[in-house]
Amino acid sequence: MKSTCINCFKLSEVKYLHKLGVKNWELLSCFIPQNLSNHYHHYQRKDLEYSCTQSIKILKNKNKIHNLTPSKWKPPFIFFSKKKNKILNTPNWLSKSLDNQGIILKPNSLNAGKNILKIHRKDSELIFVEIFSSKYKKYKKNVTNPVTTKDLINIWENHYGIKSDLLIMPYLNNNKIFPKSYSTAILRVITTFGDLKKFNIDNVWWEIPLNHRNIAIADINSNFMPLIKELSEEETKIIENWSKFLKKDTKKRFISEALNASIKMHKKLPLIDTVAWDWIIGNKLTLLEGNSSYGLLIPQSIKFKNNQK
Repeated sequence: MKSTCINCFKLSEVKYLHKLGVKNWELLSCFIPQNLSNHYHHYQRKDLEYSCTQSIKILKNKNKIHNLTPSKWKPPFIFFSKKKNKILNTPNWLSKSLDNQGIILKPNSLNAGKNILKIHRKDSELIFVEIFSSKYKKYKKNVTNPVTTKDLINIWENHYGIKSDLLIMPYLNNNKIFPKSYSTAILRVITTFGDLKKFNIDNVWWEIPLNHRNIAIADINSNFMPLIKELSEEETKIIENWSKFLKKDTKKRFISEALNASIKMHKKLPLIDTVAWDWIIGNKLTLLEGNSSYGLLIPQSIKFKNNQK
């Protein structure tokens, strides 16, 4: 009780950690509550306050971080500024992506997975869904060919009833060698700049979508973190297939580039103590974004589980 009444742990967080093996207050008190993640990051940056502030401004702006990214790791994208509101070109990849894997529209600023639309075209209809929404629902709109960049921006603005700087990019799939998941799996890499003035890899894990709300977390050694909800047969199969895949040596060649790329991206920023980098491993390695204020529950869980061996 004291974990939730006196401290900042959510009840769901305590249940999760109990399944992980954290079954007494002595162990639990070693964890930083997820709700305090931002405060923890802020405290850790007190000696690098100015440079960290500059880095955070870059990381919160997806357009800036993509422009900082070398072309070999950069996705095709369009940046729309609500202030300039100028007519945008419609690149060739947009129409092709609409007819295949789809297009993603998302706010350019840090948005914690909110207000993201995935749009694809089927015959004379554009079908779009809210990514990471608690209510999975398909919306349809009749269109005439060709679909322009402005058409997609209008759909996003009308759907959410707001205006925002937007980033538009193809929906990216994992490499065909990877097992299937509900949607694209993400490799998250945590880099740090430590006391020895060196850049290091602090943690790495896979985020594997099981449905539109439930994501399985696995470290690179195929150790899966506990899940609170019961799994369907299909979700269980996804985890089984990924578990087998992550035990194979073939995965290492995909991961090593992402680790090296994360260090190189961290070095491009003004000094900052730690960044979480989200990568998609498809036909090539692609950086989605960097996050300076990532939640601490997962990295702490992975370290705890590995230390129990």
